[in-house]
Amino acid sequence: MGEEGDTYEGYWLNGLRSGEGYYVWSDGSSYRGNFSLNACDGKGVYVGPDKTVMDGYFVNGVFSGTTDPLLLNQRGCCFSGAAILPFRI
Repeated sequence: MGEEGDTYEGYWLNGLRSGEGYYVWSDGSSYRGNFSLNACDGKGVYVGPDKTVMDGYFVNGVFSGTTDPLLLNQRGCCFSGAAILPFRI
C-alpha cells in the first residue's frame, strides 16, 4: 500500500492500484480519481493537509496543469499552473 495509516478504496490490477480509487494519507491529504500502476494518473482531485485543492489531470503523480487548473487554499489564495505533488505511494 503506502505509509502506515494510509488507506485506499478502489480497483486493483495485478496487485497495483489501477482505475478509479480514493487514497487518504495519514496526514489527512487525499486523492480521488484515476490510478495507473499505483500512481495518480488521469482526472482526479488532490486535497492537501492544508486544504489546498488541485482539480485536474495528473500524469504519473504529477499535476499536469493542462486544464488551466485553479488551486484554492484555506486562505482563499488562487494559483494556476503545474505542480509536483508529494505523493508517497
